[in-house]
Amino acid sequence: MRFRFISDQSVTAEGWYIDDISVPLIVGIEENNSDKAIRKLTVLPNPFKDRTLIQWINGGNIKVYDASGRLVRKFNNYKTSSGINQVIWNGTDDNGKRLPGGVYFVKLTEAETTIIEKSVMLE
Repeated sequence: MRFRFISDQSVTAEGWYIDDISVPLIVGIEENNSDKAIRKLTVLPNPFKDRTLIQWINGGNIKVYDASGRLVRKFNNYKTSSGINQVIWNGTDDNGKRLPGGVYFVKLTEAETTIIEKSVMLE
């Protein structure tokens, strides 16, 4: 919210008045800084050149999307269970073709939880 005060001194000698301002509701987006959410999915190193380690806690599916939102790789065939799971992504799509350098998004989906981490692949 922004207030802008401009004097109309050329019309009214007193300039301007402020009277009865009320802001009944504050709306915002709360950041999720809980340790649980932060440690649930990690992508290291980031940025990466040849390969990166995707590590997640508990079960779930891992999918990699390019910057346009297109699904390029999925790791659904990996057995996930309680505990730490990991897979090394070598920057290829599901057909084994090397993808170009750029921004990719690693998405973990588990039950009703979705966590997305940005990853940058260098050329």
